Amino acid sequence: MDTALPVTASESRAHGNLLLDHALMGIEHQGENDMATPPRGNKINESVGSDAVNGDLEAELARLREDVALLTEQLARTGEHSYATARRAAAEGVEAIRERGEAAAAVLRSNANDVERQVVEYVHEKPLTALAIAAGIGCLFGMMSRR
Repeated sequence: MDTALPVTASESRAHGNLLLDHALMGIEHQGENDMATPPRGNKINESVGSDAVNGDLEAELARLREDVALLTEQLARTGEHSYATARRAAAEGVEAIRERGEAAAAVLRSNANDVERQVVEYVHEKPLTALAIAAGIGCLFGMMSRR
């Protein structure tokens, strides 16, 4: 028997029907070996007892079918509700992450603009120093690329 939980309503119904079939087979086999059946050999007791046992079994089977149908419906509703809740929670999580990402990107853009403004001001104030720093950085990259 498959142990995976049903996800959709139709899978839940199919799973419930399978469980019902297994339960019914178990009850049918149990009825064959039940101690409550009348002793064999007496034709009158045998026919009256088997009718009573069959009637009891049929009533029990009908109650079992109703119970399994009710449980199947409840499982289907629960599964659909859980799926909708999980989907809603995931959508809210994605939205929150998107908003935080946009806020972080805005802060980074602002910081980058500030750094750019500071570099431009420094180059305008001290062009020779800026040129020497750029040449030194170029030499470092050149030496590192040879290795």
